[in-house]
Amino acid sequence: MAVQLDRNLSDAYSAMGVVHWLYTWDLPGAERNFDRAIELNPRDPEVRNNFGWFLCQRGREPQALGQFELAIGNPFYRTPDKRPGVATARQLQGKELSYNNINDTDAAYECIGEF
Repeated sequence: MAVQLDRNLSDAYSAMGVVHWLYTWDLPGAERNFDRAIELNPRDPEVRNNFGWFLCQRGREPQALGQFELAIGNPFYRTPDKRPGVATARQLQGKELSYNNINDTDAAYECIGEF
């Protein structure tokens, strides 16, 4: 197990939180692992998002919303609405974007992502 190799690996605790939550239904164990992941890396948006869903399903919506806000507040959190592309781009100069320009730009971003 990754935690046996490195007890400071927040991703491993987050993954164990998901396993305890969704697969073994050990809800106290899930929360302990999410708490440890956040303790190790409080700025990790994936942990915040996963913990938010956990809290939401436990009926703790106000706490869940706080976790979701922390996740989306992180500029490196890649949600579909934040993925690099035309939707998040700003036009600095040149012609206005047309339908064909948008398709070309999205295709270019996808191509770059493959490297």
